[in-house]
Amino acid sequence: MKRTSAFALATLAAVSLSTGVHAMGETPKQEQASAATATTAETEHRMATLQTGMLAMESSRVAISRSSNMMVKQFAQAEIDEQTTIATVFKSMYPDMPEVKLNAENTAKLNQLKNAPSAGFDKAYVAMQIEGHNMLLEAQDDYISGAQNREEMNVAKLARGQIKDHLKLLTAFQMHAR
Repeated sequence: MKRTSAFALATLAAVSLSTGVHAMGETPKQEQASAATATTAETEHRMATLQTGMLAMESSRVAISRSSNMMVKQFAQAEIDEQTTIATVFKSMYPDMPEVKLNAENTAKLNQLKNAPSAGFDKAYVAMQIEGHNMLLEAQDDYISGAQNREEMNVAKLARGQIKDHLKLLTAFQMHAR
């Protein structure tokens, strides 16, 4: 089973299990209302995760077309799959959540990557992914340290493990490229 597929299944299982346990004392309408209501902490966590994840996904789409390294392309596809999954999970938890689009800063970063010379593209992509994954890790850790929503905390914990694995891979790519 692909690593990303395992992450997706684990994330969905965690959300389903925690929602199921939470729902035992509630009616389905109460359960749906509690999942759809987010505190400021949840909103900040979700937006930080999705905004940074959007840049990771869009830069990975560029990497698939521009990279000459098959391992980088495989990583990029896994990143696209993972970011699509996390967005789908959050959308299922918060159906009224607005669509997330790249902000001006991330759009500028993406444009810089698109304009990177071919010879230095992989190095620029990996550096961008390391920076983004460190930001994603910080967002998960910040949320987990004060989390009040068990379902979102479980998503953050699962994401944190995947982010750490990706940072190990990206660091290995970076070391190999030197």
